[in-house]
Amino acid sequence: MLFSIVQSILLLAFVWKESLCAAPLFSGLPTERSVGELETNSRIIYQITATDPDGDAFTCSIHSIAPTWGEFDVTYNTLISKWTVNTVSPAFDYANTTQFTVTIACDDSNTTPRTGILTVKVIDNDLLQFTNMPVSTTSFDASITGAGTTLYTVSATSASNSGLLSYTISPMTDFSIDASSGKVTNNDHLNRQIASPADLWVTVSDDVNNVPYWTNLLTPQTINIAEDTASGTLLYSLTSQDNDVGAALSYSMNVNPVTDTTKFSFSTNTLELRLASGQSFDYETRNFYTITFTVDDTMASTNSILYINIQNAHEACYFDRSLYHVTAPEGASGTGSMNPNFVVSDYDGTSTYSYSFLSFNNSN
Repeated sequence: MLFSIVQSILLLAFVWKESLCAAPLFSGLPTERSVGELETNSRIIYQITATDPDGDAFTCSIHSIAPTWGEFDVTYNTLISKWTVNTVSPAFDYANTTQFTVTIACDDSNTTPRTGILTVKVIDNDLLQFTNMPVSTTSFDASITGAGTTLYTVSATSASNSGLLSYTISPMTDFSIDASSGKVTNNDHLNRQIASPADLWVTVSDDVNNVPYWTNLLTPQTINIAEDTASGTLLYSLTSQDNDVGAALSYSMNVNPVTDTTKFSFSTNTLELRLASGQSFDYETRNFYTITFTVDDTMASTNSILYINIQNAHEACYFDRSLYHVTAPEGASGTGSMNPNFVVSDYDGTSTYSYSFLSFNNSN
């Protein structure tokens, strides 16, 4: 007995699709800072503000320095929970180099690292020093220390007197510092302070130029907007700040994807972001936008990010035409049928529909 055997080959193609991962995002870069020519080792000159859209852990480092490598590094500061740019055995020479371009990279190991640029200007023969810091502990009776009490006055000196000294403090939730006098005060009664002692991080600067910034977009923010939002609707209102009195600020906006730039309008007078006239959102086409806002004082600028999520809205199904015609023979009720070949579509992608007659147009 002969057996006939037929063999066939089944080819299976496997395709691996890499999940889309977003690189960490900077808030505040590019920008600039100044450093004294006589600056010492391990001084923090910039605090990096970065977030990862996917919530992944990331590390930051120096990507490059121009014109020469050295002078700076990036480390993680556990006290303020931020990556910082610091001086490393600096030997600044104002006569030869007045400015450095420091490119910072933040990497979550899942995609190409994101980079941002910090411009560091050298101030001739300058050195900033605190005269009464650090302080180990300053004690107060929490039960009787009301809001607004002067807890300490920070003082510092500038070797070159290149500009007025300016103070900032972190965190700013419970405490404040007067930018010019250095007086540290509490924002609320000390008996409401949860932690004791409270560690405060004070920064002094004599930058000739203060960097402008967005006061309500210090870190990337996310807003949710309904798909059926009417054109002209206010989506977000920004506020800016520049501590240099009389500074002339300019503003701009960049939309990602750039092809949808005309969908948004941004007033450089009111700083209001709106859905542009005649425009609408379509959740089924695109449901996420990234908008970068820039504030610039001609000497330095700050970029901040706003994420916009479009929320789906139910949309009614519709016929492909407003009038259908059918022909049927005369006969008793229930003895015949007809098919008008309705074609129904739905923007939401629904494929199952129910049909009924309207009760007010003589339908029987």
